Amino acid sequence: MKKIKIFLMLFLVMAGVLALGSETAVQAAKVRLSKKELTLEIGNSKKITVKGTSEKITWASSDKNVATVKKGKITAKGAGTCNITATFGTETLTCVVTVNAKKIPMFDATVNVGEITFPVNKLWVSLSAKNQDNTDSIKGYAGSTSIIIYEAISVPKDEYEKAVDSGEKFEEIGNAFINAMGQKVGFTDANNKILREDYIYIGKTTGIGNILEKKMHTVIYYSLKDGYFIMCMAMNPGESLLEETDTVAFEACKSAKKQ
Repeated sequence: MKKIKIFLMLFLVMAGVLALGSETAVQAAKVRLSKKELTLEIGNSKKITVKGTSEKITWASSDKNVATVKKGKITAKGAGTCNITATFGTETLTCVVTVNAKKIPMFDATVNVGEITFPVNKLWVSLSAKNQDNTDSIKGYAGSTSIIIYEAISVPKDEYEKAVDSGEKFEEIGNAFINAMGQKVGFTDANNKILREDYIYIGKTTGIGNILEKKMHTVIYYSLKDGYFIMCMAMNPGESLLEETDTVAFEACKSAKKQ
């Protein structure tokens, strides 16, 4: 009988230990970071927290050149990846932080060319540009990798309406203007095609231009809007036309509109 009582007491003690261990394991499993992964741009901050515990948290960064942390607030410092750790007792939780360079907007301002508003970037340098009749129907800029030229020319109403409705007429008018511009920049090896964007005809011409006796890979996008022929030309030196050069001209052509 005595042996049975001892056995029962040992069983209850073991059950209590197992229950306590199980409860502790469950509690530990519930402790977590509010974020396991985080992506930030340089200069931005985000606060993360440890949930499921009231213990004191020690925060640390594996690379302070990428991101720093203070009381859970993570601040992005430089492009790269690092680990932000939260330690309490013998436990350590990790958040993987990826920091990207700050995105520079393609356009952040506008300029008027006649009655048409074109998008520009404040970092572009304005170039002296006049049309043959010495009017301001043309503007030029030097960007980080390319030269950008905008032109807006009024089109007679009847010609404009025909071109808006007919791809053939649109191409005819576009070729006339492109040939005139091509003569100004020594355009060669021209390749033309007509696109459709949101039910609007957009022409695209690529080739080689010549600015200040330098060969420049050139793209011209043009369209008809609000009674005007709108042209956006961009060019860059080098072995080929850069994707950035093409994108700037295309997006500018789509965005241009009457004031």
